[in-house]
Amino acid sequence: MNNIRNFGIIAHINAGKTTTTERILYLTGRNRYMGNVDEGTTCTDYMSQERERGITIVSSAVNCVWNNTKLHLIDTPGHVDFTAEVERCLRVLDGAVVVICGVSGIQTQTETVWKQADRQHIPTIVFINKLDRSGASYQNVINEIRGKLEHQPVILTMPCYEDETLIGIIDIFDNVLLRYDNDGRATNKEEIPSEYRNQVQEIYNQNIDILTSIDDGLLEAVLENRQTRQEIDEIIKYGVTAQMLVPVFCGTAKGNMGVPELLDGIVRYLPSPNEAIHNCNNCDNADAAIGYVFKIQNIRGVGKAAIVRIYSGSIGSGDTLYNLRNGETVTVQSIQNVYADMFDEVQSAQSGEIAALFGIDDVMVGDTLSSDRNICPMETIKFSQPVIEARLEPESADQIPALSAAVRTLASEDDSIQIRYDDTGSMLLCAMGELHIDVFVKRLCQEFRLNVRAGQPNVSYRQKPVEAASHHYVFEYRRPDGLQRIEMDMDIQPCEHDEVNVVIETELDDDIKAALERGVMSAVHIGLHHYQIIGCTIVLRNITFALKPLLLIAETAVAGCFRELLSKTNLTMMQPIMKLTVETPTETTGIILGDIKSKNGTIIDVSSHIVTDEIVASVPLKELLGYTTTLRNQTRGKGSFSMELLRYEKDEE
Repeated sequence: MNNIRNFGIIAHINAGKTTTTERILYLTGRNRYMGNVDEGTTCTDYMSQERERGITIVSSAVNCVWNNTKLHLIDTPGHVDFTAEVERCLRVLDGAVVVICGVSGIQTQTETVWKQADRQHIPTIVFINKLDRSGASYQNVINEIRGKLEHQPVILTMPCYEDETLIGIIDIFDNVLLRYDNDGRATNKEEIPSEYRNQVQEIYNQNIDILTSIDDGLLEAVLENRQTRQEIDEIIKYGVTAQMLVPVFCGTAKGNMGVPELLDGIVRYLPSPNEAIHNCNNCDNADAAIGYVFKIQNIRGVGKAAIVRIYSGSIGSGDTLYNLRNGETVTVQSIQNVYADMFDEVQSAQSGEIAALFGIDDVMVGDTLSSDRNICPMETIKFSQPVIEARLEPESADQIPALSAAVRTLASEDDSIQIRYDDTGSMLLCAMGELHIDVFVKRLCQEFRLNVRAGQPNVSYRQKPVEAASHHYVFEYRRPDGLQRIEMDMDIQPCEHDEVNVVIETELDDDIKAALERGVMSAVHIGLHHYQIIGCTIVLRNITFALKPLLLIAETAVAGCFRELLSKTNLTMMQPIMKLTVETPTETTGIILGDIKSKNGTIIDVSSHIVTDEIVASVPLKELLGYTTTLRNQTRGKGSFSMELLRYEKDEE
């Protein structure tokens, strides 16, 4: 496992993640040509929707080899609507490369994915990209890493310009200027131009100060002038793994500069699987196979592929495993290496690797698969709730069965999508944003050949109790062995936050408690008149059973009690308030600010880059429907925005 690196490429949209991935695949010899996002020829953006829009929508796993080290790389989306894709991938990675645009600097989604990586305790490397563009500022990004991200950068490479044209990359520790051929390989090492020498020496001294503060041994070596590059690299790796510092590389992926040094940094500084800190439960059986399902990929004509990270042992074709979510046994029909949308069958995959398992139907993202049924399952992933919905409208009633099957298939790939039905029985698609809905519907049409469209997007409101209430409930069910009678008392109490907590005060077996919690939470999501309930604590008391209940009966009973309790509870309608981040040319900032205020928005922050401004505001979601067109008109197509749920607030209308 020492020669394996599992890492992801994460960033704000249009920072150059996919282009960087393409250069990595080309330089490692995995691809014979360099794919181009604008031409729709990239390996990892294989879906038609990705190639049409020029953005990454679903994560893609690929593999390659650099310096005798196997790299498992996952290219992730940068748009906020697809943040769940990033979250599920980070769950299984040992490291991450954060790509930052040298022109735009650290944007809102950069901060979001950085915080996601921090929460998962994932070591990171930074690659400052697009330094060949007009307006690029390497030093501004370095300052933002210190300020916005609050991390200590160790600068490994810096750009070298001649007449404002990027001519090469300077290696700080090797003290050389690297020049590249058209294929992106460093072919010449030259002396650093005289005008850069003082700056390079200053950065070198700053790096040494940072590293000697971590390791006293290096301090002694520096004082005696006997430090070695190997010793420096070991301390950098220690600092990265402990998340004490962040190595910074730079270049231009599209312009073919700086990527080989990034690859060297990935191998040198990111941890191998046996060096990383995993959220994997210890198992007494050291030989047990443990795999975590972090992605579902449906392959037309082939079936469902469960993409797993293997944490222990090995998994091979024909192996029988336990799904620790439900205790069911599954048999692996085949195991294959993953390369975006292509697969190569292998006999087995070992601990530390990422592979695709075929032939397992009853599997979900977040499932733990193991050869030992007695170990505890790994922690599942929790995603934000959808905030926008649209009615799915098939061309005819004849298409409804095919539409339902297609929706189930696509929803199994994306945990942030939810399907529910309104009072008329119409299917509602609940998603994270308008782009999310549009992509989902286009996939239904293109991949399943369905004539379906989405109705006008609407805000997905919530309801919240404003006062406490109680209810006594009796449930009866005739069974062959007698009358099943369940009695319970249920209280609902409002709370300040938007979470829903379930408290069971009666002493019960764990399986019955779990069934009662599932029943309550399923009823919470349906709510009253199909509005999900938020912001309350639900307490179950005095639960009695005439017979030991079937788990499904227990779920049904507690859901019925909750529905009756809601009918006697005073509820208020809650609307989603979004954190809106707008990137706009400086000359249109005033127009954007005025428009946000007219939408009952509150300005949180305005920050300036070289030629653009970033506006952060809180705005009711209902005011932002159709904002893509509004912003395009106001900025003549030069602006962009993202939004994420900030909180729920009482709707006064």
